[in-house]
Amino acid sequence: MWSYELGGKFGFLDGRAQINAAVYELRWNDVQTNVFIGGDGFVANVPSAKSRGAEAEAQWRPIRALTFNAAASYIKAEYTSTLRYPGARGLDLFAAQDGQAFAQPKWSADIGARLDIPLGGGDTSFYARLDYRWLDKFDLAPSGSPNYTPDSSSVPEQQNVNLRLGVERGSFDVNLFVNNLSDEDKGALGGGRSACTNADCSAFLNYNVVRTISAPIPRQVGLQVAFRY
Repeated sequence: MWSYELGGKFGFLDGRAQINAAVYELRWNDVQTNVFIGGDGFVANVPSAKSRGAEAEAQWRPIRALTFNAAASYIKAEYTSTLRYPGARGLDLFAAQDGQAFAQPKWSADIGARLDIPLGGGDTSFYARLDYRWLDKFDLAPSGSPNYTPDSSSVPEQQNVNLRLGVERGSFDVNLFVNNLSDEDKGALGGGRSACTNADCSAFLNYNVVRTISAPIPRQVGLQVAFRY
């Protein structure tokens, strides 16, 4: 693997703000790739692939008690070679095709804010933190590949919001948290058509009437007590 990266860290506003940014490119050979055939599969070594992207993160503290943070990234990862296994009835099995994108979101973004308020003038403080994350939609398999199906090959865009309210005193931290505040339930789907015999899957060999969804963990509400030594 060869990796190239160019980036920098920039601070301003008397240390109350900072931006980190980078662009990169990765090129590697013999990429281990999982190939699934129905409920089974194997690992193949695709000859070559590359990944290009950019990422940036920022932090800003307008006042002592309030801190904002944000991050964003873009990744374009794709195979630069084709690995094909001849199949019966002209239905070849592709471990990967030249130009095929990796099964991952191209865009992602994170935004957060934290408020700290001293209590009683000692080492005790109240804090509140809110975090939001967004992931772009992406495909698990390209159209025309053996694993493609319009019913379950696309993962929709996803988002998540977490909230935490707590009190810190010395090494102790007691907080109430809510994960997946909006109770998001979007995720990858399963079932429907499979074993497609043409590119758009208008002809197929199997159909599973049971649809499943790989949803995120439902809304969680809890109390955490932590001690940092």
